[in-house]
Amino acid sequence: MKLWKTLVGMLAATFLLVACGDDGPSETSDAGNNADMNMTEDVQDDGGTQEGMSIKDLRGIDAVANLQQGATTDDQFTISRVVVSALEPGQNRPYLGVYVQDSSGDSENSGLFVTANSGGMTGLPPLSAGDVVSVSGRIQNDGGQLEMTRVEFQDVAEGGSPPSPVRLSEVSAVESGDYDGIFVRLDSQTVATWEPSNNGGTAEFDSGLVIGSTLYEFATDYPDVSSGETLSEVNGVVGVIDGERRVLPRNEGDLVTAGSGSGGGG
Repeated sequence: MKLWKTLVGMLAATFLLVACGDDGPSETSDAGNNADMNMTEDVQDDGGTQEGMSIKDLRGIDAVANLQQGATTDDQFTISRVVVSALEPGQNRPYLGVYVQDSSGDSENSGLFVTANSGGMTGLPPLSAGDVVSVSGRIQNDGGQLEMTRVEFQDVAEGGSPPSPVRLSEVSAVESGDYDGIFVRLDSQTVATWEPSNNGGTAEFDSGLVIGSTLYEFATDYPDVSSGETLSEVNGVVGVIDGERRVLPRNEGDLVTAGSGSGGGG
């Protein structure tokens, strides 16, 4: 009987040790799995979609600033709370793309074109000038213009005020590329040629400034403008069309003839 009790005690101790041994490795394994999970999350945070940023900061990233014509970034980026300055009309969809700029008041290197006609788009929202949006996508260099493509809108706040134009004193500022995607204004521009139908939808001024009809068919509302006439204001978004930087008026109010009052409205 004494021997039997001894055997039972030994068996119980053995089972207890086995049970403890199972718990130990199990806890270590769970900790290892958690560590692996955290590492995976860190890796995902380091690559792929970046945290929301301003357009100015985005343009300062080496992979974006040094992007060659025709190339697209591997990474996807998010720009946050940027304001819509203009929409490019589309035939079979609400728009082909939108020009956006930082709402912080920065001007140089703070504009971008967000294209809706390449790479597909999810959740194409109705938009108007003045809406504030956050949007993600890759950056491509299309003929010298940086564009966000393969985009997805993250957030849209409607009903804001369109940006006021940035006044430029020289046409060279347009040609520099620093104001790409920005709504700008130039004063006292004398017409050199005004035959958009014969010049690819463009008109040119003595200063070398070229305006284009990509966003608005200005010749419809201003059919009688002639060479030598001076426009007191030319407002529009700077865009790169066919490799040429142009100021793109958005509506009739963006072109102001002598004595017609102030323009540059939304």
